[in-house]
Amino acid sequence: MKKYLIILFSILLIGCNTNVTKKESINLEKKENTNTELSEIPKVTIIGTFHFNATNDYSSVQIDSIFSDKRQKELDQLINKTKAFNPTKIMVEWEPETKTELDKNLKKYLNNEFVLPQNEIYQIGFRLAKETGIKELFPIDYQMDLGDAKLVEYLKEKNTFSEFENFISDINKYAAVETDYLKSHSITDYFNKMNSTDSDNFNRNIYLDKLSSISNEPGNPLLEYVSNWYKRNIFIMGQIDVHLQKNDRILVLIGAGHKPILKDLYKNRKNIEYIDIQEYLK
Repeated sequence: MKKYLIILFSILLIGCNTNVTKKESINLEKKENTNTELSEIPKVTIIGTFHFNATNDYSSVQIDSIFSDKRQKELDQLINKTKAFNPTKIMVEWEPETKTELDKNLKKYLNNEFVLPQNEIYQIGFRLAKETGIKELFPIDYQMDLGDAKLVEYLKEKNTFSEFENFISDINKYAAVETDYLKSHSITDYFNKMNSTDSDNFNRNIYLDKLSSISNEPGNPLLEYVSNWYKRNIFIMGQIDVHLQKNDRILVLIGAGHKPILKDLYKNRKNIEYIDIQEYLK
C-alpha cells in the first residue's frame, strides 16, 4: 500500500510540474506575442527643415548657393546620417494631388535624367529615396485658410496691429540669427540645431505664447488662427496615417514650424512609436 501511495504521489508531482510548465509556456507565449506586436507597430520620425527657396511665410532662413561644392557635400553628409533611420516610406510637404508629378520626377532622377532644383524636397527627399532604394514619395500636406485676413482686420480694429508687427519683427530677428548660424556651420550642424528640443519649443510657443497673447478677448481671431494652425497639422497627421502599415519606418520631411505639433501628436499615440531624428543627426 505504501508503495502505491509513493507511486501516486510521484504521479501527482509530475502532473503538477506539467501544469506549471504549461502555465509558464503560455505566459512566455503571451510575452512573445506582445513583443511581436510592439515590434510591428509603425515607427515615425520627423525631420524639420527650412525651405531652400522662396516661400509665402512671414519669415524664413536664407542659405547661400545650395549648388556649391561645399553645400552639396554637406547635403551628402546629411543624407548619410539620415538614411541610418532606414525609412520604408518618405513623406513630404506637398499636397496629395502632386503625387503623380512627384513620382514621375523621382523616377527620372533615379535614372539620372533629372537635375534637382533648389528645393528641400528634391535636395533631401529625392536623395534620401535614392540612397534607401525607395521608389515613391508620399505628399501629405494639407493647405487651408488659417484666417490671416480676419486676423489683420481684427488687429487694426483694436489698434493692436503694431503689436503684431513687433511679433513679426521678433520672428525675423530669430530667422536672421539662424541664417548667420547656417553661414558658419554645415547643413548637418544646422539641421541638428533646428531639430533640437529648444527649437521645437520656440516654434511651438510663437503660436501659444506670443501670437495668442496679443489679445485676451475670449474667442478672438488670434485664437482662431492658432487653433487653425493646430487643425492643419492634425489634418496632416491624418494624411500620414492613411499610409501607415505594420513594420513601417516613416520619415516625414516637413517645415520646422510643423514639427513640434506633429511630434506632440505622435509621441502620445499608443499604436505608433515616435523616434527622435536627433539620434541620427548628432
